[in-house]
Amino acid sequence: MAESEEFIVVRGRRGKKGIKFRSKSKVAHAQESIGEESDVNFNLDSFTKRLDSCKQEIFMSDFFSRTYEQILSCLNEMYDRFDKHSTSEKDDSASAHRNNNRSQGNTCVKAEDERKLHILSYGIGNFTSCLIARYQLAFLLALRDKLESQCSACELFDPVFTIHERDVLAAYKCEVSPRNEEGKRSCHVPTIAFMPHCGKALYNNFLWKNAASPGSALLFNFLLIGNSFDNMLQRTPTRQLEKTANYVLKLQQYIREIQLDNSFTHKDIFNDLALHWFPLSQHSSILSKLDQDCEEPVYEESEVELIRS
Repeated sequence: MAESEEFIVVRGRRGKKGIKFRSKSKVAHAQESIGEESDVNFNLDSFTKRLDSCKQEIFMSDFFSRTYEQILSCLNEMYDRFDKHSTSEKDDSASAHRNNNRSQGNTCVKAEDERKLHILSYGIGNFTSCLIARYQLAFLLALRDKLESQCSACELFDPVFTIHERDVLAAYKCEVSPRNEEGKRSCHVPTIAFMPHCGKALYNNFLWKNAASPGSALLFNFLLIGNSFDNMLQRTPTRQLEKTANYVLKLQQYIREIQLDNSFTHKDIFNDLALHWFPLSQHSSILSKLDQDCEEPVYEESEVELIRS
């Protein structure tokens, strides 16, 4: 990484990612490099080369290799859960063919043998100006490439995306959600939700939307990569969680969590992240815990880290 791109994490009032440079020259560089829509100097080809360099660094790291193996293991469980909860069943021959592949040790699920996988991301931030966000996007793209045979769509949203950032995502064949859902997305297909270093309310809205499905069945259709819920509960007073993350508080005991080993070279990028998913064995316990109606979360504006629609 170039000397002019050295960084540490800083966060504003709404928890958005940013760069704090360590010298006056870096402050000047930051002022010049903030990627606003009016920046006529932005060059798409030049930026994609830098992003590809980040992606290659991610791809070659031990961190990515270990994380990818953990994700594959979780995906196999998620496909099984999805099969049991889906109303659209495969025919017997396709199911037998899939099971035969698994018995032979095939860890990569072929597109014709499994349901398609959706990759969804919220809250990456301004990746043209923030190196942390750029590496996180590079991780997402590396993961999408590894799962290419399964991945039917890769969709991102952050209300702070600029025109240039939307152009970059289009160049990598990623979709940008047309509206701010505030994390309220129902997972009707197997989904990897990548939400690094987001505010509590975004995770809370995502859990609520899927818990509110009939029988809370959609909770079993996703693998969430985001801030460790275990750490969130340990570090945050219960009274605050009840206001900003009540569904995290309600459901955390039923979630299986694997914290990611923060072994990547730049420690501020993937710190405090974990894989989260719901094992099917917890289904009856979840139903007994949740209220019948699963009321939609309501937040006080002064207490929530969330950009409203």
